[in-house]
Amino acid sequence: METQQILAYADQQGRVYADWDETKHPRDPGGEGGGRFVRGGASRIARAKASHKPSTRKNQQIAYRHEASIAQLIDGTNLADNEPFDVIKGHHAVEVKVIIGGKNPKITMHPESLARKVAELRKNKRIGHTVVIDARGTPPAYYYKAGLGSFRLSAMQRVTRVHLREKFS
Repeated sequence: METQQILAYADQQGRVYADWDETKHPRDPGGEGGGRFVRGGASRIARAKASHKPSTRKNQQIAYRHEASIAQLIDGTNLADNEPFDVIKGHHAVEVKVIIGGKNPKITMHPESLARKVAELRKNKRIGHTVVIDARGTPPAYYYKAGLGSFRLSAMQRVTRVHLREKFS
């Protein structure tokens, strides 16, 4: 069988694209027909993989201690790991994120987790808050933002432990 080079490509609307180059249109390896197109290309995927820092048991234990310190600070209840929120105080639900290592000054809440948290807020008529502890330095820095989501630290309010306690009193 003879191999043919693709000189043009037509989409479903009949638009023709000349000089199609598959390398300029990266695909996710999964899916039917060679996978679906990936926005941002392979370089975005490579950057994400390169910057990913897997969590270790030691880091998780550090994060749990910080969560417990926030619960104690605001006189709230520190919830189990599988709960939508980390700390509950009255009608306030607090998501605590701890940055232990890494270069990026941001936190991420995945869409599935965010949906679960929003459903919990609606069900129990609570107000959601996000507290970030940047433990990369000594002493750790505290950041606050009303609501939930993925945030850069620059978009959050830097607070002291005293100000954080006052927000929930």
